[in-house]
Amino acid sequence: MEVETWFLALSENFVKIHAKYTHEYIVRTLTYDPNSINLENQILHPFADLNNLMSISGGYNKSKSSVEKILKCIPLESVKKLVNSKKVKHFNRFLRQLKQGIPAKYLN
Repeated sequence: MEVETWFLALSENFVKIHAKYTHEYIVRTLTYDPNSINLENQILHPFADLNNLMSISGGYNKSKSSVEKILKCIPLESVKKLVNSKKVKHFNRFLRQLKQGIPAKYLN
């Protein structure tokens, strides 16, 4: 599973990166609504989709700066909402495994 799939699932927050990244723009650019499909099963090349979507703000290339640009715009509430939706099962599994491997004192 590619992390870009998870970023697409959280794309509602991209408007914080660039004002043009509205829901309508995202749907028009991707030709699908990331909120209404099973991204893990239906999107074969999430990296290419994310790079295309992010083209007006420098693109996406898996670099530290590209990842940080996205992570900075995603509030914890959006992550919680995604987890509770159970739409991205591999993301939930990743978080569970991460939580099990990190001492509790670092999770607060």
